[in-house]
Amino acid sequence: SMRESGLFHMALLLPTRQDLGNFLYHAASTGVQVGGGDHLVSEALYFADPEGNGIEIYYDRPKAGWIWNDNKVKMDTLEVDANNLVEQRSENGWQGMPDDAKIGHLHLKAADIRQSRHYYLDELGLDHVSDLPQAVFMSTNHYHHHIAFNTWQSNMLRQNNSQSLGLTHIEIYKPNAQETQFIGPEGFEILVHSNTHLVADKD
Repeated sequence: SMRESGLFHMALLLPTRQDLGNFLYHAASTGVQVGGGDHLVSEALYFADPEGNGIEIYYDRPKAGWIWNDNKVKMDTLEVDANNLVEQRSENGWQGMPDDAKIGHLHLKAADIRQSRHYYLDELGLDHVSDLPQAVFMSTNHYHHHIAFNTWQSNMLRQNNSQSLGLTHIEIYKPNAQETQFIGPEGFEILVHSNTHLVADKD
């Protein structure tokens, strides 16, 4: 149900703004309903798959323009200039996901903010880089966020029954970590490992 913890959205990072313009034009021309947000650090488009899982497609603005204050990055949700974005599209348009696209971050629905904060910040050691009401954003290497969680919709643990959709397992690369697998605070399996062969991009 909407009240269960789990996946809020999975975010796919595109290499260029032109790619994002290509995607927006493609989505609009195929009738896919897309929302958007200009987050200052990035421009993002949002939609849902047939099961209702949230998907974000985004492009990062150059890091030199991100505003940091006391190790917290400034983010917002403003309107995307859709017309300007579509104007950036290439002649060939959207040809499927670019080869150098990757999963940029995961945004989770938490059951209990305190438990999730304790795990990701204290146990896993991520850096706390931003907050919104009922939401926490965390990263490594001065990124705007690799993992976020919120309780905007959720207040109960994932039930893991035949009706459960969405995320069941995530893998987190942590240098020098001893491999451990357990059920995380949102109710799905987490594997923490240091195997570089399982990592697409260690940056």
